[in-house]
Amino acid sequence: MSGPVNEDVFQEPDRLPRGLLLRIAVGTVAVGLSLCVIAFVLLRAREHGLRPSSAFPEAGLPAPHRVGQVRQEVFTMAMPKPTPLEEQARSLEQYGWIDRRHGIIRVPVEVGMDLVLDETRAQKGSR
Repeated sequence: MSGPVNEDVFQEPDRLPRGLLLRIAVGTVAVGLSLCVIAFVLLRAREHGLRPSSAFPEAGLPAPHRVGQVRQEVFTMAMPKPTPLEEQARSLEQYGWIDRRHGIIRVPVEVGMDLVLDETRAQKGSR
């Protein structure tokens, strides 16, 4: 970078203090190891408090013979609630009343298209 140089300003060369960085790294590793040792001692003390004999009799148990005795339908919904899109699709495929008083009914889409087509053909034939 060349530019105007001020003789009164002195810039030190960029260098990393390797000794300081090494001491920080060693200190960080030492703190991490000491925390691991403390955690190990605390877990051993807790384990000894829960199981004073330090014996694990369940380690000698055989594996269960039948694993497949779990009823899967307990964990799944027997009749899941349909989504609004599924409800709309089902209503397009069924017959039903929309307004009984006015005589408006709902028919499946295919049947409705056939009825409109037949009506259109009948109107064209009468012209």
